[in-house]
Amino acid sequence: MKKIIIFFIIFAFIQAAYAVPIEYDCNNYSLRNSFSSRVRINQDTGTLKILFIGSSYFNFNDLPGVFEELVQTSGKNIFVDHYGKNGLFLSDHANNLGTGAKINEQEWDFVILQGVGRNMAYPEYFTDHPVYPALVTLKEKIQKNCEQTKIIYCMPWAFEDGMTWYPGWYDTYEDMQLKIYDTTLNYSKEIDFTIAPVGWAWYLVLKEQGYPLHYLHTSDWNHPSLRGSYLMACVIYSTIYIEPSINISYNASLNEDESKYFQKVSSDIVLNNLSLWNIEEYNENSPPCNPEKPSGPTSIRRNVAYIFNSSTIDVDSDDVFYLFDWGDGNYSSWIGPYGSGEVVNANHSWAEIREYSIRVKAKDVYGAQSEWSEALQISKQKEINSYNFIKHVLEMIRSNLNVLSS
Repeated sequence: MKKIIIFFIIFAFIQAAYAVPIEYDCNNYSLRNSFSSRVRINQDTGTLKILFIGSSYFNFNDLPGVFEELVQTSGKNIFVDHYGKNGLFLSDHANNLGTGAKINEQEWDFVILQGVGRNMAYPEYFTDHPVYPALVTLKEKIQKNCEQTKIIYCMPWAFEDGMTWYPGWYDTYEDMQLKIYDTTLNYSKEIDFTIAPVGWAWYLVLKEQGYPLHYLHTSDWNHPSLRGSYLMACVIYSTIYIEPSINISYNASLNEDESKYFQKVSSDIVLNNLSLWNIEEYNENSPPCNPEKPSGPTSIRRNVAYIFNSSTIDVDSDDVFYLFDWGDGNYSSWIGPYGSGEVVNANHSWAEIREYSIRVKAKDVYGAQSEWSEALQISKQKEINSYNFIKHVLEMIRSNLNVLSS
């Protein structure tokens, strides 16, 4: 009986060694005050109302439909409408009676605007359809209809061959995309709209893949392939919901590995650069404090699920959700809600053993997010593991008991 008691005492001691005391310190966050309000979800239906305004770039592969399917598969309610005809520029929409009537049909939560790469990259050369005044006019019309509507502009992508097809021009795809990037950021600051960094996601994917021909573009070197439209939908998803699209099962008939790759790229680009894209989700509401560094084992075995925990406090006493980044390209879903200060537990297993960094972030029930926590580093389990240690200690105790009884 004594041996059993001693065993449990030692086991409890070893388990406690994994625990890290939680100290609440909210000095490392800053309030983000902005013009924007919290995401307005219809209280009766729990549904976001979203309007897409564009042309053939949205029409190809039915981008609004792909986005709607992605959102619904994630378990959210959404109402999507779309107004756009092939060949229309934003300057056309700014003065189009049909566009104006569609804007006035609903108190939209979000209006998504589609741009054109050539006009955004070279506004001083292509003045037939100026982007800047069109954005100003559309913003005025949208917010006159509903002041709380959020305006999201999809950063365009460059032509696959840049401007090299145009007489006297030598800008490559990369040259053109970088100019689109700069102009979009400048306009966003001056006009004050949110950017869905679609073109930037395209740029990073194509660069990482080695610029395969007609991968995100179709054979016209211009419009999106199904891959391009799916990547666009994932970027817009993370821009609106401020959460990763990772692990949403809908893949728009793409290869599963490919769709997961697009989900990961788009989530990282959006969520790691919220201020860059002018994504402001706070208004008279403080985000939770940065969660504590995850606690749990620091050495792992292949295909064994391990439990990790963390906690944070919310200065507004709002309930909070937690998102774990497991360091292997996978994220948990948003877990919760939990009360402020309540400990969250999550588990994960790894198919491949190497070094990983586990981190966690929190968001309150209104969508205000903390920054990522400090990362916990884990690696392959050492040969002398907890089980062997316990076995070794028990053998020592047994030996000492034998000595005492003799």
